[in-house]
Order: sequence, then C-alpha cells, then structure tokens
Amino acid sequence: MKKALLIFSLLFNVCLFSKAQFKQIAAGPEFNEPYSVSSQFLLLKNGNLVFTDIGFRDSILIRVYNTAHKEIAVTSYLMSCPAKRTYLGLKTVFEINGDAVLFIIAEEDKANVLYRVIVDPNSGLVKKEEKIFGLKPQTRNESYAVWRGNLGVSKVADSDDYAIMYCNNFRSDKIKKIEIVLFNKDNVETGRSFYETAEKEFEYLDFNGMTVINSEKVALLFAGYTWTNNLRDQDQKLSLAIMKKGSSTLSIIKLNLPEDKVPNNPKIYYNSQSKRLIVVAVCGGKKVDQYLCFFDPESGKAEKIITVNFSDAINEKIKEVNGKKYDFFGKPANLLVEKSGGFSVVFEEDGYESMGPQARFTHYYTYDIIVANFDKNGKLLNSYLIPKKFVFNPPGSLNYGGGFGNEYLKLAYIKRADKGYLFINDTRENIERLKTNKDPNLVSVVKDCDAFYFPLTGNDPIPARKYLFGETDEKEDHIQSPFGVFAYDKENDVFITLRLNRDEKKRTKTVNVVWLKPE
Repeated sequence: MKKALLIFSLLFNVCLFSKAQFKQIAAGPEFNEPYSVSSQFLLLKNGNLVFTDIGFRDSILIRVYNTAHKEIAVTSYLMSCPAKRTYLGLKTVFEINGDAVLFIIAEEDKANVLYRVIVDPNSGLVKKEEKIFGLKPQTRNESYAVWRGNLGVSKVADSDDYAIMYCNNFRSDKIKKIEIVLFNKDNVETGRSFYETAEKEFEYLDFNGMTVINSEKVALLFAGYTWTNNLRDQDQKLSLAIMKKGSSTLSIIKLNLPEDKVPNNPKIYYNSQSKRLIVVAVCGGKKVDQYLCFFDPESGKAEKIITVNFSDAINEKIKEVNGKKYDFFGKPANLLVEKSGGFSVVFEEDGYESMGPQARFTHYYTYDIIVANFDKNGKLLNSYLIPKKFVFNPPGSLNYGGGFGNEYLKLAYIKRADKGYLFINDTRENIERLKTNKDPNLVSVVKDCDAFYFPLTGNDPIPARKYLFGETDEKEDHIQSPFGVFAYDKENDVFITLRLNRDEKKRTKTVNVVWLKPE
C-alpha cells in the first residue's frame, strides 16, 4: 500500500520539526473561552483590533485592543429579544465608514431576520441596531436552508461599499429566488437586482459564493438543478450571475465544465490585481479534478478554464501516505491574492460516514490539505501537502456542542511576500507516523494536540512543521489555538490569534489574544 523506502534526505526533512517558534510580541488578558462558533477578529484601518463573540441569551461580547496591543474596552450588548427567537449567529463583520459593522442572522417566530449592528471602534459600544431584512419561510427545514446556507455578505476590498444576497427557493414570488442589494458606506441602499426564474432552466438554485467587484458591480456563483421523482438532478449547472448597478435583473454566465463533472462546493473570488474573476471548482466523475475558471467581469466572457495538475512529487506523496488508489478530492477553503496578481489556493478534503440503524448517526471529517501557488495567469508555481485526519462536528451532528470546539479543528493560512504559513493543531504522534510514511491517526480530542505551523518554502512536498508556542517540557502538556479565529496584520507582518489556557485543577479553560511575529 505504501512504498517502503524513500531517499534518506527527503525522509529526514519531510516532517522534521523544531522548537523554533513565532516570536510573541504581546498578549492580552485572559477571558472565558467563547461558547459559540460566532467569534471573529476585525483589524481596523486605525490599527485597533476588535474581537466579537455571540454569547448566551442574545448578548454580543466586544473587546477592543489599541495599536500598543492593550485592551482598551470590554463591553456586552444585549440585542432586542423577540419572544420566540431560536437562533442567533454572527455571519461576518466588516469595517464600514470607520465603524465595526456586525451582520447577524436570527430565526424569530419562524421568520429569518438579518440584523446590522454598528459598533464604535474605540469604545466598543453599539451605536445602532437595525433589522435590514426579514423573510418568513414555510417550514423549519426551509428556514435552515435559506439562511445558514444561502445568505451572502461581501464587501469591496478597497472601499466601504458592500452587498447582501439572499437565495430563497421557497419564496412565494417564484420569479425572485435570488435578490442582491448593494449598500454604500453610509449603509444606504444604492441598488437592487433579481434573478427572475419563472421561465428559467432550473427549478432550484444553490448559492456558492459572492464577491463585490466595485460600487457598481457584484458577482455571485450558484448551481442550478431540478427534482425528479423526489431525487435531486445530478446534472447541476454551475453559473455566474453579474449584478450591474441600475439594472433590476442579473446577467447569467454558464461555466462550461466537462459534462461528466459534478461541481462540489465551488468558490468565487475577485483578483483586484488582474481585474479578473476566479472560480475554483472541484468536480467529481470518474476522476476528481480541480479547475480554475477565469472571467472578465466587464465583458462577462469566460476566458479560460484550467485543470490543476499538482506536481509528480505531490501526487506520489499523496499515494505513499494514503494508498496507491487514493485520489485527492480537496475543495477550496481559501484564496489569497498577491500584489503581483499571483494567488494561493488552499484545498482541504472533507467527508462523512453514516452508521447505525438506518444510518441515523453521521460522523464528519476533514482530511489532507494542499496549498497551491499560481501566477496571475493560473500557471502552477509550486504546491505543498499537509496530511491530516480530523473529526469535525458541524451544526446538527451528534457531537455538536455549540460550535467553538470546531475552531480548533480548522486551519489558518497567511501569505507574506516570500512565503506562506499554514497553521493547524495536531498530535505529536502524527509527526512520527508521517516520518515513516504512515497515514495520520484520527484526531478527535484536541486536548492531546499542539499548535503547529508550516513554513511553505523549499522543495519538500510535505514541509517541515514547527511548534507555534514552543515544545513543552512535559509530554502531557499541550498548547492549542483555535485557528478558525485569526487575523493577519499584513502591513506590520503580525499574526493574531487566540491561545488556549487550561487549568486542570480548577477544570477551567480561558483564552487570550496573542500577537506573533513570523520568523
């Protein structure tokens, strides 16, 4: 199943780890570990850092840090609370017109509501809370599908214009299943468009992502399909919708992927350097392939579709670790654009396994990561493999306990001018397993993990890993970081995350913000 021998020098370097670490330049005071998945950092233009978290009983917890890394404000805001609210979660947070603006989704009396909460960036006090959209679906399942899967909020990278998109297949007004609303820096609506589906090809639409190109134009990605005899049509068609300010309807562009390929969790990005839209699509068929699709947002024309072919060294290493018949099926998790127009794509595998009577119990997993670097034209420059195997507990799964535990099972990725860094929590045992070309053991208890980072440089297909906070003297002691919550101050080259602090005697867990300088 796996090759027995490797060149010695490669074997030595594949998973070599070191006691070297990022240099900690500051740490904030400790506070209770967040409960929910709704925690985010926002790095402001004035240098302040805002940490937001949705706490218990409709409260928003806000912490503000200044440029000297000092905590200058800690506030708690209780949102207006309808009698029948069953869900509250933070969708995203942006800096708009100098303020921290939170977009919060809620389910209230079987109706879906989107809130906009404006926070002062210095005091942490809420300046304004308002409902900006409400939609009443027919059933609880429809409610989940509409908001937690088919709601998008996106902002222009270099301005304060932003857009909100909602896709509702159950809307009574069938000709308006997709609606996009554009706002300016004063949170005033400047445009609204619909995808009219009364006589269109598809009965249902799945939202896959959205990007705001500028104050005049928005692009979103969706898959269309139909239902026949209670079965979902497998012949999904991936399409782009372009909103132009002043037009009430969306222009549609179909992606001409191979006919036997079914897209799985594609993503859309805008490359502000090359002025092109990039769609990253992972498609299954007889073979799983990753595609890069380039579009001109001005003409609406598809320029080229490129099949991503990883290097022979990466493909060989994947099969050495996972078996000769293994086919990498990673989906896009992130894309970062550089000043040159080149970009990096992080691909991560995920999957699930159903078990028990009538497959009542489902376990979810995430697997290997590949980070691929491309030039602005989509030419692959290099790529790196990080083998892993994690249990993941999404909402609705058997072991889901509020969500924050998932943040320890996520990756973080930053890109400097010279190289990128990938961060995960993993066990020390897996270091030794990978040295002998064994597949990683399943990580289900984060307590036994350490926080590692991988400098993505050199020619080794699996880069060397290092301890982010240093190797502890006691084998039983471990330090983790919830990498699902991080920020990167690119101007000052500082990585910002949370560090977990355990007190086994008191059985308590706290976290604190740490500012780390890459090596």
